[in-house]
Amino acid sequence: MPIPYNHYLKVKDKYCIRYHGVFNEFILQLIYLRPAIEQELPGVQIYINHKDKFKIDSYRTSPASSFKKYDYAYVRDLKFDNVSHPVERLLTESDIKLNYLKPPRPKSVNTRCVLLTKGLGSVASMSRAEIDETQKMAEKKGFYVEINENIDNAGWVIGVECENFYRAAIDGTKVTLAPTGFGTKFFQKIFPNGEVLHR
Repeated sequence: MPIPYNHYLKVKDKYCIRYHGVFNEFILQLIYLRPAIEQELPGVQIYINHKDKFKIDSYRTSPASSFKKYDYAYVRDLKFDNVSHPVERLLTESDIKLNYLKPPRPKSVNTRCVLLTKGLGSVASMSRAEIDETQKMAEKKGFYVEINENIDNAGWVIGVECENFYRAAIDGTKVTLAPTGFGTKFFQKIFPNGEVLHR
């Protein structure tokens, strides 16, 4: 059914990406990448729609309960197939190069290190041996380690792919990824200064 021309003029540049799954970090990644994507697509406005339980304060971001399909010219549902990274797949299919990506400036470092060990779904949790080895490594570098604690004011966050890991990375905290999941290469692409543990 065709939409009225006046309505079309209001929504023609509005592109909505919708994800209601369990991996909250996908929403954080989309918000982080949005300015770079919009610079590559002049005139396009990216809107992000997430599940109701996920709380985020960001412009043009809304919960599922407020979603209205006809507010947008196009709606893309982000789906995870347990193999490839859905945000990376979206960028590839849209030929987005991220030429305008500006990684966050590193924050001042203190000696508190938070280790995030718990994976979800296709992201495996760190083993006890991996936790012990990583903790010893951080302590040798002069950090005191807290496991699965609050990341606020941490000088270094080491962990598996998860919401808090990406919150820290976006905030400019020094981060090191434990590569137990599917998004290691994508992490390195969008955070070129980030580190990856050797397994």
